[in-house]
Amino acid sequence: MGALTPACRRCDRAADGGRGLCEKHWAAEKAKLVAMGRWDPDRLDPGPAREHLAALRSWGMGTRRVERLTGLARPTIQSIPTAKWVTRRTEDAILSIPLPTSVFDPVLAPGTQIDSLGSRRRLRALTAIGWDGERLANMLGLSRNQVNAITSGRQPKITVAHARTIADLFNRLQMTPGPSAKARRVAQLKGWPLPLQWDEDDMDNPKAKAYTNRERFVFTSERIAELQYLGITDEKEMAARLGIKRESLVRQLSRMADRDQDLVVAS
Repeated sequence: MGALTPACRRCDRAADGGRGLCEKHWAAEKAKLVAMGRWDPDRLDPGPAREHLAALRSWGMGTRRVERLTGLARPTIQSIPTAKWVTRRTEDAILSIPLPTSVFDPVLAPGTQIDSLGSRRRLRALTAIGWDGERLANMLGLSRNQVNAITSGRQPKITVAHARTIADLFNRLQMTPGPSAKARRVAQLKGWPLPLQWDEDDMDNPKAKAYTNRERFVFTSERIAELQYLGITDEKEMAARLGIKRESLVRQLSRMADRDQDLVVAS
């Protein structure tokens, strides 16, 4: 996610030596500073810290979260975008924060505001299999208006905490039909994809698209059971036939096993 390395301000080579210079010119500059008695090894090029901080910002991470994770003072963090240099301690602290790999990465604070796209897709998919807004709101601990705002797209941002709660509910219900025929009809009229038509790993990816060419919805568990009945048990082949990633198949198999165990216990 980081920006491309800029060119050296003294030539056309990559500025990967330090302080905006290439390795050759940085070595010469460093030797010059040492000879003049002005070399301070604790004054570093702010580029790496600045780029990493910008990448964290792109994930919605604010100054307060960076302050808490690094122990740096707020003025220090706020000065990095325009600083001429940073100390080694500052650079180490900023670079120690791992870049999130998804909106559910624990490095993101629960209150971080993120795009509601993934949550919207999950709620629409649950609606498409019969879970209406009122029931979803009750299970999520949100108001009906909040759920409707997210589902309709009127709410472009959502907190990480709410996104995680919605994702957990989606994982629990995606193979369980809801009781509302009206919700299914509304979703069908609006063209909202069903849960199986999404690859779980891509639901938060703006570029991802649902597999809308499927003529009818068949629950994943039924498709998997059918393949197993036909003697197809290789996970890679099963995933290919289902049109989903192998990781998604493994998760589905695990949920099916958990559900079957629950049924055994209940009986």
